[in-house]
Amino acid sequence: MHTQPIHGAALDPAGQAQRWWHGKWHAGWQGKWHGGWHSGWRGKQHSGGHGKWHGRSPFVRHYLEMVAAMVVGMLVLGAATQALLALAGVELSESRDPELTALKMAFDMSVGMAVWMRYRGHGWVSTVEMCGAMFVPLLALFPLLWLGVVSADSMITLEHLVMLPLMFLVMLRRRGEYGG
Repeated sequence: MHTQPIHGAALDPAGQAQRWWHGKWHAGWQGKWHGGWHSGWRGKQHSGGHGKWHGRSPFVRHYLEMVAAMVVGMLVLGAATQALLALAGVELSESRDPELTALKMAFDMSVGMAVWMRYRGHGWVSTVEMCGAMFVPLLALFPLLWLGVVSADSMITLEHLVMLPLMFLVMLRRRGEYGG
């Protein structure tokens, strides 16, 4: 049985290189640890250079992974909930039910992202914080909608425009956890 090593690398009983990453051991790690998973993963040796992207690429990759997980949640869970609602005789319309449509969208994306984050070994606190970034824009957008400042048809677009930078800010808050 392994314990978390200093600098994240160890050998298993068979001599196979292992790496501790997001709370799990991963086989196949080779090379030197230089503070980021990218420096030695898949047998690539880190050159030691500290160019513009040194230490940033895992952060950016993680951000893009989470956006992709949101899209999958939006498409897969969104289609499933839409089908269930149709079976129940309920039809949500973006122009008629902007609040419900926006909440459904935030929920679908949060589920996809939460599943991916838990799979990647993130804790519940980080996962809930990131899911909160899906819903927080609605706290500002709903009153603007009710006051007539924004239209019902623009809610989903505005939700996304605010949500993506909020995700980035949540990631910056826990930079070490997200590879930055």
